[in-house]
Amino acid sequence: MKQHFSASRLLSATLLFVLTLAMSCTKDHVIPEPVSNCNRTNGQPRAFPCEFEIQKLDFMSGSSNVTAFETLTPTDSLFERKGPYYTWHKTGTETFNVTYKVRLTFKRIAEAPKGTDNQYNLYLLRGGTDSEDFINWDFDINTDNMAVGQTRSQFFYIEYDLAIWSPSPLWMQLFAIVNRGTNEKLKIAPYNYASFRDRAESWIRFKATN
Repeated sequence: MKQHFSASRLLSATLLFVLTLAMSCTKDHVIPEPVSNCNRTNGQPRAFPCEFEIQKLDFMSGSSNVTAFETLTPTDSLFERKGPYYTWHKTGTETFNVTYKVRLTFKRIAEAPKGTDNQYNLYLLRGGTDSEDFINWDFDINTDNMAVGQTRSQFFYIEYDLAIWSPSPLWMQLFAIVNRGTNEKLKIAPYNYASFRDRAESWIRFKATN
């Protein structure tokens, strides 16, 4: 009887060890649920992962490639026009144009969609605080051969048409990195994304305070 009891305990211990080992192996090989790395303006996850993350927007002093008089991050949107312009010239008796040189720093955070011809643009939009009225301009952006985790910076030029009687630009502007194929897919059913920000891979807003 004593030997039978010991054998039972040994069998139970063996079964417990095997069960624990099996559970441990299963836990190590659980495939996690996919996590979206970007949300829409309504807080809901976007249908496709965002490929890029804009990290900052530098307003350069004049033509400098090094010195910035203002740096914005995606959580900021206001800048003070206190630095030297890249160019300034009159366009009429009471109107003039100023150009700023800016440096956009962005990081690839997800791979491009497979099996598609991925083409990218940087769009400059004008609108209100929570709206995009129209696309003001578009630029070529260099995303060639960017690996996930890689960061890159590129210079662009933005213009303000101002008037002496209204020297402060009141509109909000927005830079948006766009995958043209993804943008077109998200416009139509079953997605029907109306907001350009929801279709962009990343975006940053900016507005002058003076």
